[in-house]
Amino acid sequence: MSSQSDLGFVSLLVTPAAGISAWTAVSLQSDGSISPTSDGTRGYGVTQEAAIAGRYVNVKLWTAPGTWDIIVSPGLVVTPGNAYSISNGYAVGTGTTGATTPTLIAAQAGVSASGIVLQFAKN
Repeated sequence: MSSQSDLGFVSLLVTPAAGISAWTAVSLQSDGSISPTSDGTRGYGVTQEAAIAGRYVNVKLWTAPGTWDIIVSPGLVVTPGNAYSISNGYAVGTGTTGATTPTLIAAQAGVSASGIVLQFAKN
């Protein structure tokens, strides 16, 4: 069976190893499941809600139009217009174009004390 996404959202299976929080950048694994995006990898998109291991979750693909709400790494100060990269599914320190694809551009200001969710756009 095959499927096609014309709107930029898909339902994907969360890896059996662990659950995933809402607003986490995820990568597609070889078995078709998803897990938080690791350093320096492109990833696949961002979860739209939390899901436990072995369940399906809605993911907004990087190819979709618009912006993405993403969890910010604790302690990070986010400045609108600055570039950020992704590590363990979170937006982290100032990014360098090419270090993570896509590099994210902050659309909102904030300081993350405990996983604040802010809006980002692709660079």
